[in-house]
Amino acid sequence: MAITDKNGTTFEGAVLKINEHYWMDGMLEETAVVWNSETQTIEYQQVGYYGIDGQNLCGCSYEVDATPETWKQVIRYLKPLALAAFK
Repeated sequence: MAITDKNGTTFEGAVLKINEHYWMDGMLEETAVVWNSETQTIEYQQVGYYGIDGQNLCGCSYEVDATPETWKQVIRYLKPLALAAFK
């Protein structure tokens, strides 16, 4: 399913995980960590912003659905960065 909003479905098979952040005013912000296969980079996209009443003000729906091929591409991207940081 990936990320679905009013513009359609994006990042199908490339949603890696969801990060949550609770703000001091009681709002909950959810951000999807996604793999962009066109630019071969990891990106972040807001998928949820919930008010105190539980209504999603962003209007998106999402599902973590990364495929094994996507994870292989992510590891190939991150491995040189980890090696450079280690050196």
